[in-house]
Amino acid sequence: MPIQFGFHASGGGHLEKLPLITRDLGGECFQFFSRNPYGGKVKPLDEEVMKKFKDNCQITGVKNSYIHAAYFINLASQNNRIFYGSIKAIQDDIERAELLGSRYVVTHIGSAKDFKEENPLFSNFGKESLPEEFRADLLELAKNRNFSPKAFERVVEGLEKIVAGRKKIPLILEIAAGSGAILGVKIEELAFYLKSVPALSGFCFDTAHAFASGYDLRIEKTLIETFEKIENILLKNKIKQKVAIFEINFEKIFSLLKNEIIYKPISKFQKSEIDLSIIVDKKVIWKDLKNVILKVSNTIESVKLFDVYTGDKIDETKKSLAFRMVFSNSNRNLNQDEIDSLWKEVYEKINKEFGAEIRK
Repeated sequence: MPIQFGFHASGGGHLEKLPLITRDLGGECFQFFSRNPYGGKVKPLDEEVMKKFKDNCQITGVKNSYIHAAYFINLASQNNRIFYGSIKAIQDDIERAELLGSRYVVTHIGSAKDFKEENPLFSNFGKESLPEEFRADLLELAKNRNFSPKAFERVVEGLEKIVAGRKKIPLILEIAAGSGAILGVKIEELAFYLKSVPALSGFCFDTAHAFASGYDLRIEKTLIETFEKIENILLKNKIKQKVAIFEINFEKIFSLLKNEIIYKPISKFQKSEIDLSIIVDKKVIWKDLKNVILKVSNTIESVKLFDVYTGDKIDETKKSLAFRMVFSNSNRNLNQDEIDSLWKEVYEKINKEFGAEIRK
């Protein structure tokens, strides 16, 4: 599965600028609001704006974009104005995504506040309609947050109305942050919705929201357990959706980094460069190859890929990689025999590890 990095972009009311802004900031994809996320009248998309948006996606190569649905969405509301208003808002965003060529719409679920139970004796009301594989987790969630499990059914009802009989819709459910009756806070709950409504496309795991919902990814053990849970639940319950979006709070990550600057003196001795062109299987990943090369000797200062080729005179299962290695020694100049010995050692290593052959 290809991985792309991007961010939530704002164009100051000019949607057509978003691909350009994303490219200029080094992004490969972006998420955005196609309307005021807090509500209000929604204007139809302008034909010229749609054309410029698509053109700029092509020009920049930033072709994957995602619309974030409005914040007022509540698919568990018992107030029909809010319930059907939420359905209409998501359907509108799906239509706008299709018009703009955006891949998916990302939405939160809402709140079960209308299903709050005054009498704990009724906290299991509706439990029989929940699938057995999710029942225990959903009942525990409803009990701990003091609302009726009927709220989960209301959400499924809303999602089915959004789908409206289509086999597949570009809608992704995002994990939520918050306590009380907020819905969509557990991986098991999202899995239940995805299994119940197969036409949905996948899920979005926002690390900041997940942290607020009990998934502390700062701890290695919890990080591993969380991703194992995502994989195991999806596989165990035969959930077919394969699309996943991860929203990462980089400010939190950067805050954990040490701001220690380490200076290394520049060697006064001459560096030596050598280019090598090899043939490897297409499945070989450059990063893996590079890491193996760098471990051959401390004398290898850097390895840089400058050409990848497939086509004429190359087997269709193979590819050609050309890269430059820089050798240096902080104490002296390297002689030619040492340089020859180094690159031959590199070749022997990657030949053994990856079946690499010198391109002739």
